[in-house]
Amino acid sequence: MTSEIKTYIEQIAGKSRQLHHLLVAERERSASMLQEVSRLNEVVEQQEQMILSLQNELTIVQTKLTEQREQVQEIPSSTKEFEIDGLVKEIDFCIQQLKIANG
Repeated sequence: MTSEIKTYIEQIAGKSRQLHHLLVAERERSASMLQEVSRLNEVVEQQEQMILSLQNELTIVQTKLTEQREQVQEIPSSTKEFEIDGLVKEIDFCIQQLKIANG
């Protein structure tokens, strides 16, 4: 009976050492995963900062585009006004010339 007990004790000790090795390996794996999660969280934070920066830049560019579109829309109307003023002056000049010629 003593040899059977020793055999059981040795089996239990062997299983205990095996479980201890598995526990150590699992702790190392867990620590490695935690480091990877930390690294990935930093990458996500950097990406979020980049997204915010790009959104701010997009807003600035859209504002500038809107301003430039408004300026482009204003230029033709003022140019047309100058053209109309020029034509009115030319017509007035022609009328004056006709009055002088017929006068």
